[in-house]
Amino acid sequence: MKEITHFRVSTDELFEKSKIVSELFRTNDLLKMIPDIVMILNSQRQIIYCNLSLLNHLNIESVNEIVGRRPGEVFECIHAFENEAGCGSSEFCKECGAFKSIVSSLNNKKETKECRITQRNTGSALDFKVWTSPILFKDELYVLFSIRDISSQKRKEVLERIFFHDIVNTATSIKAIMELLELKIPGDFSTYRNILKNATNKLFDEINTQKQLVEAETSSLSIELSKLNSVELINEVVEIVKFYDYSKKVQIELSGELLNFDIMSDKSLLGRVLTNLLKNAVEAEFPSGKVVIGCSLQNGVTHFWINNKKFMPKEVQLQLFQRSFSTKGTGRGIGTYSVKLLTEKYLHGKVDYTSNEETGTTFNLYFPQNYDG
Repeated sequence: MKEITHFRVSTDELFEKSKIVSELFRTNDLLKMIPDIVMILNSQRQIIYCNLSLLNHLNIESVNEIVGRRPGEVFECIHAFENEAGCGSSEFCKECGAFKSIVSSLNNKKETKECRITQRNTGSALDFKVWTSPILFKDELYVLFSIRDISSQKRKEVLERIFFHDIVNTATSIKAIMELLELKIPGDFSTYRNILKNATNKLFDEINTQKQLVEAETSSLSIELSKLNSVELINEVVEIVKFYDYSKKVQIELSGELLNFDIMSDKSLLGRVLTNLLKNAVEAEFPSGKVVIGCSLQNGVTHFWINNKKFMPKEVQLQLFQRSFSTKGTGRGIGTYSVKLLTEKYLHGKVDYTSNEETGTTFNLYFPQNYDG
């Protein structure tokens, strides 16, 4: 297998190779007709040629403006600038579909993968499908690298699958309870009334979840501020999550450090963030295990945390907040992505986590006590 390094060739050599490859493809109009983005990379994964689609996408006039850069760098991937070596050098890059595909073609294999990118300046999430193929030209190995933006497709697929999955399940529960009421089974009808009320509330909760996410991604989500009590909010969230049937008898426990304070925020969005994280923690927890939720206040910054004893594998951690990624199966990846989106873009907060085999996984949410507009 070819050894992958982060060494870059000199500028003079780059432009010499770029000129040679450009002359080769300039006589062939095929690449100009392809709507997908196409690049030619050298063995150091640097761009030496591209088609008009990439130039138009970047709003530049000549490939000379990006010669020598790597794909993640021209697309402003947040991880491409973490190290001096650039795209392909961070630990997150090990799980990148584009990087894996390029490396595969540097070892003389054709490859097709999907790639998720979060842009450093805008925070926008991009989903790409990538194709790579090795090219041997004048005794040198190059990589033909093609990209298609499938962001809209992935967003539509994820939202539709989650929406219909949850709505159908909830509607089925309501239908079953209604049938029991119609049969007039003897007993306390108020019990069934409460179950029906909870199921109906869950139905509206699922619908509002999807509505808020669509609005958040299209920057049309409005903020409605009100004074919230930390303990009351957490108790409401716990009651919502308890209604979900995870069939594992997980215990939800309030932390002994649960501090009572008021916070100015959007109740719907903050409640959504806490609910998503608590649901994820319960789903991830061991059967008959325990999930702990708590909150504190220090120097005007509120801190909410949720802990479960399950350790997240490294490959999960490296993709955690990316849209479309999930450990729960196809079409289920939206929870942690929406948490980060709502927290950091709309609630002026921050989300992070720790995960190890000793203490399990803890998600931390930090918000200003008084929303600063």
